[in-house]
Amino acid sequence: MLQNTLFSLPAWTCVLFTLLATEFLVQPAAAQTLNVRTEIDGFFKDYLGRSLTERELEAAVLDYQGHFGNPGHCNAACETALQSHSASRSHLAQTPDTPKELLLRHIYLKNAVFNPRNQGGIILKLLAEPDPVAFVDFKEQRLMTKRDLEALVALLYMSKSGKLGLPTRLNARQFAEAKAFLATQYAGNTGRRLPILFVIAVELYTGIARDWERLSKADRTATLVYLEEGGMKRAQNTLPARLFQQFLDIDAKAAQDIADKQALEAFATMSQRIDRLSELMGRAEVIHYLGEISRM
Repeated sequence: MLQNTLFSLPAWTCVLFTLLATEFLVQPAAAQTLNVRTEIDGFFKDYLGRSLTERELEAAVLDYQGHFGNPGHCNAACETALQSHSASRSHLAQTPDTPKELLLRHIYLKNAVFNPRNQGGIILKLLAEPDPVAFVDFKEQRLMTKRDLEALVALLYMSKSGKLGLPTRLNARQFAEAKAFLATQYAGNTGRRLPILFVIAVELYTGIARDWERLSKADRTATLVYLEEGGMKRAQNTLPARLFQQFLDIDAKAAQDIADKQALEAFATMSQRIDRLSELMGRAEVIHYLGEISRM
């Protein structure tokens, strides 16, 4: 669902929407449907990097308006929600593949996944198209995408080698095997929550890759220690909030929220689990890009 449910989001994601304020002129009632079509079409063109087909657009407009009570009419709540989507478009179009833009995509996808009304609908299908969902932790209301998974392998390699490698692009078989592995580790009655590092892996990797050459030696060390120890096993080695703020392009309060949540998560055998994950994704292919991870 495209409607932004701000009060259900953690602080580190809510803060993004404080940056997206914009003026919005509501068209007369007679033109409301056309307005919705224009906004939905424009939003998805920026989000997907392609135009919707006429069938997709018709279905998306009906689906979107239906969330507000009437598939054939955009009421006041519908119009209000459109304002935030209009503001989001500038970030999608002007700052692609930045941590802030990736977090914004994550928010849209998360809202859609955890709203039961979206299951099987066209909007969820479109939102998941660029970066499919890899795993959903319904208990903790967290999700991980394919790009998170690819970035996580690169972060693991970095934690062991000290070198920044490119994310491995997973083929369909590798992605299916990785999803199956995540399900064995975190689904059902395992009692394990999906780690925060897994949820923000692509955003964190993007920020680290951008800033790495400018970091002090101390900050590089802190980052590597977090990736190997704090992010995987020991809560006392969480990344300082100021580095979360820098890498993710968020404010101090949101960064502290992430650091506090990370400090609550201790993982005794996370490195072994991720090594196993790299094996399931196809050891030969992963080694080709990253080297023999498990022996470093």
